Amino acid sequence: MSRATESGTSMALISKTGAALEALSLGGKQLIDHNAANNPGEIFFGSILAPWPNRLAGATYELGGKEFVAGKLDADSNANHGLVFDRDFELITAGETEITLGHQFGGDAGYPFSVRIEIRFELGDTYLRVSAEATNTGASPAPFAIGAHPYFLAPEPFELSGDFTTVIDTDSRMLPKASRSIHGLSFTGGEIDACYLGSKEATLKTSTHELVVELEENLNHMMFYRPGKDQGDSMLAIEPMSAPANAFASEIEKHLLEPSEARTYSFRIRTR
Repeated sequence: MSRATESGTSMALISKTGAALEALSLGGKQLIDHNAANNPGEIFFGSILAPWPNRLAGATYELGGKEFVAGKLDADSNANHGLVFDRDFELITAGETEITLGHQFGGDAGYPFSVRIEIRFELGDTYLRVSAEATNTGASPAPFAIGAHPYFLAPEPFELSGDFTTVIDTDSRMLPKASRSIHGLSFTGGEIDACYLGSKEATLKTSTHELVVELEENLNHMMFYRPGKDQGDSMLAIEPMSAPANAFASEIEKHLLEPSEARTYSFRIRTR
């Protein structure tokens, strides 16, 4: 089931499955279209990624001296993109220009933490704001990180740019191995599958539209991924994240919600 919100010449289509952003038009310009992908589910099209984004090595992590095994392993022995990308969220509110969806964690043996998330989509004539509030409703600290996976139409020629200062290099399993300094990003074609830091926004310019993805609250990483031609039309995933890949294994203490703590994460997509 999907629901649409509309504001003037803007429209967003949100799926209850994975709280996925399936389609987006701003000011009459189509920016996202799930029909451009041959198999949207295979590439996590538009989904919310929680309670961790990106990869978790071996699907394992430790907290409080206990090991947890969460998620399904891929061909590289990683668990990808959390637990909710293929689960139905509950509909909390739906208005003409906003939709709020919710999910309660705690039923997974590998993630037995009582964390409640609510995802809100707010549509304006020239922007879509996506915000998430995560609340630890349990009695012990809970690890939590989040990301989103919107795929933007990127007809060639295009340019993806941003004033990034750092890129994270990865190994053959796409797990972080080191970071290095850079002087901005300008990507105009080919393959990209990397995480960048140091800029609050990324700009995508094409012959038909120009958009900006702007990080707001508690999001400081951007993952960029361009699927191959076998996956459909030319697209670019611009993925806001609160943590790098494998964060539960490498820096879990940075991503703990204390009991009763609530944290908001947000980003904005806007036309320029």
